[in-house]
Amino acid sequence: MRVSGRSGGARRLFALGLGLAFGACTAEAQIERRISTRVTAVSGDAIFVDGGRESRFEPGDRVIVRPPSGSPVVGRLTVVSRTSSRAELPAGGPRIDIGVEVEVLVPASRFEVPGETPPPKPSDAPEHPPWEAPLPNVDEGLPLLAPVQRVRREERPTRWSGRAFSRIDASWSNGESYTLAEAGLEARVENPFQAGGLLRFRGLVNVAPVPIFSAGGSNDSESDARIERFSYRSNDAAEEPLRWEVGRFLLSELPELGLLDGGVLELELGGGQEIGIGGGALPNPFDYDFTAEDPALFVYHGMRFGELEEFRFTWAYQKTWHEGEADRDLLLGVLDWRITDAWSLHGSVWVDYYGSDADFKSSGFELTEAQLSTSYRFDADTGVGAGYSSIRWPELQRQEFRGVPTTLLEDGHLQRIYASAYRNFGEHVRLDGRIDHWDDTDETGTGGDLRLALRELFWTSGEVSATVFHTEGVNTEGNGVRFRAQKSWGDFAIFGGYEISKQQFETSLGDDDDALLHALNADLTWYLSRDLDLTLRMDRRFGDDQDAWSLGFYTQLRF
Repeated sequence: MRVSGRSGGARRLFALGLGLAFGACTAEAQIERRISTRVTAVSGDAIFVDGGRESRFEPGDRVIVRPPSGSPVVGRLTVVSRTSSRAELPAGGPRIDIGVEVEVLVPASRFEVPGETPPPKPSDAPEHPPWEAPLPNVDEGLPLLAPVQRVRREERPTRWSGRAFSRIDASWSNGESYTLAEAGLEARVENPFQAGGLLRFRGLVNVAPVPIFSAGGSNDSESDARIERFSYRSNDAAEEPLRWEVGRFLLSELPELGLLDGGVLELELGGGQEIGIGGGALPNPFDYDFTAEDPALFVYHGMRFGELEEFRFTWAYQKTWHEGEADRDLLLGVLDWRITDAWSLHGSVWVDYYGSDADFKSSGFELTEAQLSTSYRFDADTGVGAGYSSIRWPELQRQEFRGVPTTLLEDGHLQRIYASAYRNFGEHVRLDGRIDHWDDTDETGTGGDLRLALRELFWTSGEVSATVFHTEGVNTEGNGVRFRAQKSWGDFAIFGGYEISKQQFETSLGDDDDALLHALNADLTWYLSRDLDLTLRMDRRFGDDQDAWSLGFYTQLRF
């Protein structure tokens, strides 16, 4: 759902950001811890990270992805399991590779250990004699304390939670200036109609990333508003085995199927089994417009086994149409398995079926995408991980990818394999590393990094790190070193980094061109209150044939 038009949207969004930042709020400041982790899988504009409820992650936590090159990308956790989490990143952003460093910002209050109840003070009152009076209408074979009764839906209060946020990013490079301004609202209403359901909403107003001050003097922008989520979900399975959800939503059991304008009906079968059926229309993948051109139907079956649901597997079949013609037949499976307390496995697979009418694919089944990652902890201080991913481009009448050449549809593929390890030496020193190898239709490459991090060694509530890295991309190869430091004190947290690398580029004539590149970045977060924070960001890139600036402003108000 989208409304667009040319306007002075950037100025209004900036005013909204200032209003959020300096609005009246007097609660105690809420400091956040930055938990470092890695990307384990990628699906469109979503990533999966290592860590979940056991790491104190919760839906809504802010995620900062720091790719080796380019500016940090800020997202939000949307689905959290015991050991893995899914985060949504801004649409149309740079592709994030498996193994990239991620920081999850978790409120420090979640790590606080509740204090023990103090012992009762001595009392001079005499000890009460045993109760001797008979209790009428009491069965002597039953306990005196009755089981706890679940509060009925109509008796539970309605609870509101969510956040309002805004951000402005501007960049200058080669005589061109660009801006992206955005403000949004996320809201979650529990038991809104006294029926035990859940109402969720996420909406955005933004100014599209187009030039605002170009060398030719252009000063224009395109603003739009869109609804990314607006749905109502009925009561949970603990109350009734049958539940449903309608509106614009991601399927709770299989968010990999993407956004749907429609509904789903789910039935809990018992014994960890669950089935669901749903359908509707797929929104426009680029601007979230509602469209009836792409109807879809799906069914799924989920299985959960173990006392703590250590094994979860869900498979689904999705059928789509485009402008009245059959389009996609997709089989999807997702596995999340905590094999032991130390060993976990996550995987997903997309398989497309093509008929004889396909233009670029052979008839039959084709593995479109596969993701597999595993991690193992030898002890509290040592662990390893490994992963594999494979991607092919599906042939669709619905355009989910812009500008895909026919050669990629016919035989294009991208495969990546990686391995990682970490070791903590006491409380203050951590060494971790990663190596990966990729190959596509025409090229191959190998990269890796080795990082030494010193935690709370030079100062409390902070960390400094140094990383050496090697990268190989299409027509590029380079080596470099990266330094980063972060520190929290009082109501503030600061991050800074510097990177220098020697890159070799292959020109269009087949020659090699060397360049010495520098990157300097920093961000400052000010926690104005428990629910309100403001972040300022700067990114500077300079060196041979490179001169670019980027500034950012982000604020959010939780309620």
